[in-house]
Amino acid sequence: MNYIQKQIYHLKILPRWVIIFIDLIFICLSAILGYLLRFNFSVTEIILNNFAEGVTLQIFFGLIAIMITNSYRGIIRYTGLQDGVRIFYMLVLMVVLMVAFNLIYFYNIHTNLIPYSVIFISFLASFLFLFNYRLLVKYIFSFYKKALI
Repeated sequence: MNYIQKQIYHLKILPRWVIIFIDLIFICLSAILGYLLRFNFSVTEIILNNFAEGVTLQIFFGLIAIMITNSYRGIIRYTGLQDGVRIFYMLVLMVVLMVAFNLIYFYNIHTNLIPYSVIFISFLASFLFLFNYRLLVKYIFSFYKKALI
């Protein structure tokens, strides 16, 4: 048994702050992917459409949604359908917050800060990233547990 296998075997749960941090990284990556796909990888178009502000707002509203829904509380190595539903609710809340902010911004400034297509693309990508990384962690724990038996 090598060192990594021993560490995984003895690891009971990941600290909650680590799960929140990983979730925010995936939300950030999905926001970047949303901008890249929406503007066909054109860097000038991405920058002209409030890229930095949009990604920052998605991370901010993602953190708020994570804290409200407690989506970080599930034990990742036992991920199942319930965690998928919890992630879905968290992302729906994040989208509602972003759309509400976008509408308020639009009625005051008369332009959208974040394109709605970016919000939708990042919603789909976030769900895939967040749920699949939890399933991957569950698979890794299962794999190393079986290898040690």
